[in-house]
Amino acid sequence: MTANIHVLRTTAVTDRESAVRTLEKMLQLAREGNVQGVAVAWVDATGCVNGTWSDGDAAAMLGAVSYLQSRLLDALKE
Repeated sequence: MTANIHVLRTTAVTDRESAVRTLEKMLQLAREGNVQGVAVAWVDATGCVNGTWSDGDAAAMLGAVSYLQSRLLDALKE
């Protein structure tokens, strides 16, 4: 078995417009009643990470976060 080593890099320079577009899209979906729960993870300008989530079905939220983790790992492979 071989291990793939990925170097994780953070930077204080972020694509703020992408973050704003993503948050606005999610807010619109929530206002339309199409979102039952949300989890948010973020990296601030200093590289610190944090996260929060809404009330609701914790098991469903964990499944959604696991799905997102899988997509992020796939993005690292590109």
